[in-house]
Amino acid sequence: MARLINCAIAIPSLLFLASITGISSPTLPQVVAQTQAVRYQPLSPAACNQLAQAMTNALKVRVRMTRGSFVDYINREQGIGCQLIATGDGRNFNQLSDIVRNLSDLLAKQGWSEVSDYTADGPTEVARGFRQGNSLAVFNVEWEPAPGANCPPNEPISGCQLKPEQQIYRIRLNAATK
Repeated sequence: MARLINCAIAIPSLLFLASITGISSPTLPQVVAQTQAVRYQPLSPAACNQLAQAMTNALKVRVRMTRGSFVDYINREQGIGCQLIATGDGRNFNQLSDIVRNLSDLLAKQGWSEVSDYTADGPTEVARGFRQGNSLAVFNVEWEPAPGANCPPNEPISGCQLKPEQQIYRIRLNAATK
C-alpha cells in the first residue's frame, strides 16, 4: 500500500486512471516505470556553452551554467537539464518584456521554435518554452522588490514606486533533450 501511495503522489493522473479502469496496484508501478523510461538529459556541453554565450551577449550580464532538475510540466516528464542563470536589477534590465523578447529572439536565431503551451505571463514573472527537434528549452524571467523597498502589502505590485536598484531580476533558462 505504501508503494501505491508513493506512486500516487508522483503521478496522480495515473492513480485516477488506475481507479477508473480497474488496474490493480501491482500493475501501476509498471505503468509508472514505462512513463519514466524516457528521461530528459542535458544538452551537449558545446550546445549548452553556445546558449550561455548567446544569453550573456543578449542580456549583457554574467550567466552561470549548471546542471539542474528539468521538468516538462506540459508532458509531465522530467530529467536533468543545462541550466543557465542570470541575475541583476533594474540598472541591468529595463523591463520584463525586454528580457523576454531578447531571450525569445536569441533562441529563434539558433533554430528553436516557440511552443505556446509553455507561455505564462504575470506582472512579475513570465515563462516561455521552445523546441528544437527532441530538445526543449524553457525559461522564466521574474522580478521582485528588494528587501526594504516598502511596497504597500495591500496594493498591486504596479503601485510600488521602486528605484532601479530596488527591482531584483532572476532569469533562468533550462534546456534538455530526450
